Amino acid sequence: MANMKLSNLTRRDIDILNILNESEEYLNASSIASKRPDLTLNTVQVELRKLLKMGLVEIGNIGYSGTVLCREYKISQKASKEILAQLEEEYSAWIPNVSASNIVAGFFKKEKNQEKLQKEISELEKIIEQYKK
Repeated sequence: MANMKLSNLTRRDIDILNILNESEEYLNASSIASKRPDLTLNTVQVELRKLLKMGLVEIGNIGYSGTVLCREYKISQKASKEILAQLEEEYSAWIPNVSASNIVAGFFKKEKNQEKLQKEISELEKIIEQYKK
């Protein structure tokens, strides 16, 4: 995943990464495609190969789709680190113009899942407490 450029990701790539990230379990290509009506199995398979090559997803398990064995995918830990590193780099360029609190508030406004939002707020409170010390 060296020299990975997240700016090269398509909207479909991001959609698939989001689906995998939100899932509690490993997902095969057909399960991913079923999560969004605008995703086809062929599209998902092509995008998964690309994401796998980039190191953004990994095979988490081998399972069954009906009676056929298939790969089940998960987002990689390296992907999370790379995404965070790129966000930090891009944020550094905006520091003079945008405050961290405005960025966090913007992310919170976008979160639709209240349970996930509460978890994120709790994590952020812990981080803030660490910085206060």
